[in-house]
Amino acid sequence: MYPMNFEGLITCYMAGLPFLKNQLASVLIFTPLFGLIFSLVFNKLLVRGTRKQGNFAFDLEFLKPFRN
Repeated sequence: MYPMNFEGLITCYMAGLPFLKNQLASVLIFTPLFGLIFSLVFNKLLVRGTRKQGNFAFDLEFLKPFRN
């Protein structure tokens, strides 16, 4: 579709610029959102784990494959 030289590379990059705006917007929205969701879930598990045994790492189910 584009020639295999520097001019084709620049043309390809120029054609992709309209999509960059959407990508940057989604990164700026979803990265903090997923970080917030993860921290809320992890903190809830952390509090629940400390109430049970005092060591939260052994109460979390998703950490079982990583135990020694």
